[in-house]
Amino acid sequence: MIHVFILGYNRAQYFSEWFQKVNAQIPFQPNKKFYYIDNGQQEYVDNFLSKILIHKTESNIFCAGGWNLICDIAFKHLNLDKIIIEQEDAIFTDDILNQISQITNPNQICGTYDRGFEFSLYGIHKDTFSNVGRFDENFFLVGCEDNDYRHRCKMEKVDILGLNVNANNNESSTSGPERNSTNNGNYLHEKWGKQNITDSTIYQFKQPFNSVNSSMYIRPEYSSHFPKHSELKDFMSHYEFNKYFSSL
Repeated sequence: MIHVFILGYNRAQYFSEWFQKVNAQIPFQPNKKFYYIDNGQQEYVDNFLSKILIHKTESNIFCAGGWNLICDIAFKHLNLDKIIIEQEDAIFTDDILNQISQITNPNQICGTYDRGFEFSLYGIHKDTFSNVGRFDENFFLVGCEDNDYRHRCKMEKVDILGLNVNANNNESSTSGPERNSTNNGNYLHEKWGKQNITDSTIYQFKQPFNSVNSSMYIRPEYSSHFPKHSELKDFMSHYEFNKYFSSL
């Protein structure tokens, strides 16, 4: 079985209508199981979405938080070996899902689109998530969390491959002017230094902030986005996973 997790934000209706139209014309094979996680508190829901919706977050926990939540649900609760993660405005075919699943293994992440959009639709193995670690939720909204993970994958000798599907098939509805105010680019360079493309790294540092201190770092601005953080002292994906688990 190929397990596909859709991270929703603001295009629930688009995804539902697109998926049902395509599936009516050329049905996805029965070896696909779809799950929907709403990270945008969207009001739209229809019969199809209600069947595959497995969790709705209290607030937008950002892209990296959504990916971590999905991996926690898939690997900790459902005990899956590998999964496919996609955003709700990414177009795919049954064959694309098959290819991603076949290529994904502990040493390979398989993305879909070209021009740097591999993580709009990608496969990841539980061992990769365990060895490389969680996505860094210090990247607010969306942007640069994928570059951070690329660097970390290289250091763990995990390849990120792509199917080179035209990125025009990915509408990037989560992009917009609000991304420019997140300061993610500055945080990325504070964490890893300058670009330094070699056989083993993408950025200059091999330790976060070029330090041997491995303690968890949370950007001071994080708590202003999430009032609950001041009492939790942890990233919101953990809070949402506990909510998901307690609701079963």
